[in-house]
Amino acid sequence: MVEPSSFNIVSRRKVFQNSRFDVFSDHLECPDGTVVKDYLSIFPLVSSQEGITGVAVLPLLGHRMGLLSVNRHPMGQEGWEIPRGFVDAGESPGEAAVRELREETGLETSLALLLPVGTISPDAGLVKGQIRLFVAESCQEVGGSGKINELGHRSFQYFTFSEIEHLLDAEEIRDPSTLVSILNFFRKRNWKGSGEH
Repeated sequence: MVEPSSFNIVSRRKVFQNSRFDVFSDHLECPDGTVVKDYLSIFPLVSSQEGITGVAVLPLLGHRMGLLSVNRHPMGQEGWEIPRGFVDAGESPGEAAVRELREETGLETSLALLLPVGTISPDAGLVKGQIRLFVAESCQEVGGSGKINELGHRSFQYFTFSEIEHLLDAEEIRDPSTLVSILNFFRKRNWKGSGEH
């Protein structure tokens, strides 16, 4: 069970807002007497009824996993990631996962084919947000599959499980949503590692 916060917020000042986030500078008093006058807190503006603010979905086609090559502006580097994005107002996490998969890859799936594989807090020391992770089995390629129209997205490609291992070893997959989704998928499948696929 997660315990409620015992920090005393002396004051909170909004320092920035955009279409997705409120950013605050908090003056905190901690139970041990520590005072932090400028603690940065980021709050997504939209979440599901369960408090889920984003989704990430690992698409499968047979024994291959689909990944996007993405150049993330703040990091200034490219890596392989699964499709992911925000939950829109009134949307369930599953509905958001189906939509994000279609928007970012052109692949179709249904709620019935989504396997939940966990929930993560991507940066619990900074962002009040949780990301629900899914695996989409039996994805269907439809018109426009592979068409990339998101900021920084370069290409979409399928990899065998062995190729995924090589990408992990080479640290070409660094995104937490992607790493945890792959790990939990392999755990649920009791996968043993190299040489199986």
